[in-house]
Amino acid sequence: MAIVGPNGAGKSTVARTLCGQQQPLAGLSYFQGRPVDERSASFRRNVATIFDEDAFFPGLTVAEHLLMTAHGHQVPKPAKAVDAELEFFELGNHGGNMPDELSSGQRRRLLLASALIRPATLLVLDEPEQRLDVPCGGNSQPVSTPPPTRAAHCS
Repeated sequence: MAIVGPNGAGKSTVARTLCGQQQPLAGLSYFQGRPVDERSASFRRNVATIFDEDAFFPGLTVAEHLLMTAHGHQVPKPAKAVDAELEFFELGNHGGNMPDELSSGQRRRLLLASALIRPATLLVLDEPEQRLDVPCGGNSQPVSTPPPTRAAHCS
């Protein structure tokens, strides 16, 4: 599903409300038959989100950040999964860097990798193409949904 509209139409507000990061103006938001509660471990385990803000673990390198996320979500063969995400998002040469050493676009790709490395029932991306840069090779394109070959990655 995609929510589209002009600036200020409320797209991000709807996404934040569906994810429990903002209270609805009226009624309730439900996920899997239950009211949305972002404090619930079950809800956080099933829902992966990316919004405007960068959210990185302080003191961890790019690779360590992904590895911690993979371990925390019991991803099989986490080191192999991290290598695959680093390669897919063209961050392979930056695995040892700290996130604040990356460009804005590279940090955005790290956020996308962090959301996609873990299993999720619901993936909510608010303007996922925002700040993405194209490397000198010019072979990257903004990612807005998992490519079909990665669909099995998200359960």
